[in-house]
Amino acid sequence: MRVFDQATGAPVWSEDVSRSGCADTFLTAPVVHLRRHATPAFQIDYDHDLVYAGTAHSSITTGSGSCANANRDNRVFAFDAATGNVEWRFNATGVQDVDVVRGMALDPSADLLYVATDRTDSPSQQSLWALDVLTVQVVWSANAGRLWTAPVLHKGRLYVADLSGIFRAYDATDGSALWTLDTGIPFVLDPEIVELGTGEVLIAVPDFFGNVRVIRDDGAGATSLHWFQVPTGDPGVDSPGPDVAATSPVVADATGRALVGADDGSLYPSTSSRARWALRLPQTPRPAPSSPRWSWNHRGSSRHRQAPWRRATRAC
Repeated sequence: MRVFDQATGAPVWSEDVSRSGCADTFLTAPVVHLRRHATPAFQIDYDHDLVYAGTAHSSITTGSGSCANANRDNRVFAFDAATGNVEWRFNATGVQDVDVVRGMALDPSADLLYVATDRTDSPSQQSLWALDVLTVQVVWSANAGRLWTAPVLHKGRLYVADLSGIFRAYDATDGSALWTLDTGIPFVLDPEIVELGTGEVLIAVPDFFGNVRVIRDDGAGATSLHWFQVPTGDPGVDSPGPDVAATSPVVADATGRALVGADDGSLYPSTSSRARWALRLPQTPRPAPSSPRWSWNHRGSSRHRQAPWRRATRAC
């Protein structure tokens, strides 16, 4: 784990948590727990922010000795955000059957960290975990299929999309299953929540073939509203198109459009009438850097560049 100064790119701290003889790695983005937005109980236990990260020890990178339990002994770490000191380890001794960590979501109001994992060891393996970050205990867990995407939390509901094409909703407090929707096409990119002014909750998620699917949660069940290709907005297809979605949707506010990155290197607005969930971006784009301010390479050297800023010449 490495942390860099946001402005300069200078290294702040690094912490190696890999085990001897293991090929432990991190595959997903870390999650930050800010103390100023935390519960009183968290603020009593910690006088600093925490950073959470989960490991990816799989059968592809199996080591030897203590690392023989690939796909079953992955861990979640809590680091002191300022110093890098390890505050706690979940599954430190491999008691829990935890596959590769694929994504996390935090509910700071409940001190719960939701962890999505793969499920390659056994069809009965748990793949969705709710961890109490104060006690480091499992509050609940569920077999949610093979998860390659992060869970999404919204108003007490936890949404996950699995590799077989099933979209699921859970009660975030106790883990009870609320509904499932089988789309038949694998999900490999993170969902995005859109709440309309009417209170209607829609979930937009790209599938394996680059289409974007929009799912409505009406409280009692789910409906697949729209299924369209990127960038044309035509009805979705069950085979790869010439230009397919390569990113999760990026949304702005409840009045306009969304952008989806495609594998041709472009960002496309969802212009189809089918995409009534789409969000409209601001008419005047924010300034964008013409080149990176700094970069980091695997050899451990930092290159700093004070790049000028320029305004885009036309709106998206």
